[in-house]
Amino acid sequence: MKQKRTLIACSAIYLAFIVESPVAAQGTIPRVELIVGYAAGGGYDLYGRIVASHLGRHLPGQPVVVKRNMPGAGSIIAANYIYNIAPKDGSTIGIVTQTIKEEEVLGSAGVKYEADKFTWIGRVSPSINVSITWHTSNAK
Repeated sequence: MKQKRTLIACSAIYLAFIVESPVAAQGTIPRVELIVGYAAGGGYDLYGRIVASHLGRHLPGQPVVVKRNMPGAGSIIAANYIYNIAPKDGSTIGIVTQTIKEEEVLGSAGVKYEADKFTWIGRVSPSINVSITWHTSNAK
């Protein structure tokens, strides 16, 4: 029951940017790496290009923002990288699937992160989703 409630609550949270730790407030970071969890050429890649070209001037010290595509497993590979490997100093941020929490709750293969431990800093665009079920299903 708890998983059902968590999944329902999370389905309203659509995610774009994640960082494993807050940007270091003590100083500036000269370079920020923006990990995009999808291959070049799609919508997420376009978002990444736009964000990379503008984000730096809104951060302390105006760092260079470098976009890097890390496709695979519907951006789970990118989320795993940010959570487990990337520096925890705020120099790495990511654009991942909007269903990142659902993937964790449903136990999707390859998930090696805890979405609640990411620091969520925003989204690129609004997303309005509608879910429907058949009247005889268990979902109410």
